[in-house]
Amino acid sequence: MRTLFSIIFQQFDMVIKVPLVALLAAGIVLITTQMGIGNRKTRYLFGGILFIAFFATMIAGLVLLTTPTGILLLEICILAFVASIIVFAVSYLIDLNYDHKPRRERVPRERQFKLPKFSKKKN
Repeated sequence: MRTLFSIIFQQFDMVIKVPLVALLAAGIVLITTQMGIGNRKTRYLFGGILFIAFFATMIAGLVLLTTPTGILLLEICILAFVASIIVFAVSYLIDLNYDHKPRRERVPRERQFKLPKFSKKKN
């Protein structure tokens, strides 16, 4: 158990980077959705760009594996992979909860709440 904690404390910067990148990626998608910037395709496009960055840095990192630059590129590769998976997951969950119809059309007529005081009287 002591060795596990020593490994975590030695690699503490990486332990912190991964959740921060995941929260940042999810936050960007949520903020752009709330502000109305873009549409469904642009949310997935952001994840696609991160996935392309993942492959590019993975290939470059594996080519330069024995150099310090290669190790840095592999670290960026891991962060880009995590961010792309988070962006795809958050975009999918937003699409599941997003209804394209106005509220009035979504609720069936017989299930709408009726107030006798405000309803129109039929003559």
